[in-house]
Amino acid sequence: MLTGLVLVGSHDGHIYALDPEAQRCVWSRSCGGGAIFSSPCLHPSLRQLYVATLRGELLCLNPESGALLWKHSSAAPFFSSPCCSGTTLCIGSVDHNIHGFSHRGDLLWRFPTDGPVFSSPCGMPASLANQNVFCGSHDGSVYCLRLCDGALVWRFRAGAKVYSSPFLFHSEGGALVAVATTDGKLWILGAEDGTPRASLSLPGEIFSSPVLWERILVVGCRNDFVYGIELTSS
Repeated sequence: MLTGLVLVGSHDGHIYALDPEAQRCVWSRSCGGGAIFSSPCLHPSLRQLYVATLRGELLCLNPESGALLWKHSSAAPFFSSPCCSGTTLCIGSVDHNIHGFSHRGDLLWRFPTDGPVFSSPCGMPASLANQNVFCGSHDGSVYCLRLCDGALVWRFRAGAKVYSSPFLFHSEGGALVAVATTDGKLWILGAEDGTPRASLSLPGEIFSSPVLWERILVVGCRNDFVYGIELTSS
């Protein structure tokens, strides 16, 4: 049973499974010595936990025991958090690529960008746009890729580095993607074609990933404020 466990990585290079009710660590595992900067990703039906490290290791673990199922080693560190769908595991890399893996650890595809990828991919439900994934890059672009083969669906040039992760949400007019750039700009894009629907400039850099609460888009800014921006239907 995975119910109640908190799975978290640490800069000490370990992944921990914590039971908050019992206030104890159920298991921990060293991930090869590299700090874990990003968030782990759990595929509950496959019972597989994905963890990426700054040493360039992508590990698949049994979430109940921490046992290693497979490992992929890269020369470049992973700051990006893995994102998984029913068929594909996706992660960005400082090597300028967005990578797609099978759940058995096979590299399915590699999509090149023009800069390091610190942004974490954001997936889309199967019922929308044929399973696409969205990811930013330090080249100043947001990419929408087809999960099955990594083919480019669209590219939006945001004008500044995209360090944080896109956020996908659904509105009355269809699926939208919120994107923040390091020059302090927020964009709302159409998920189907990347068309800009709205934008707003904040008075500071943005490294925070936006999230939506009801109709309020929440994001942190380097001017030491957290902003709540109300979305309209226009």
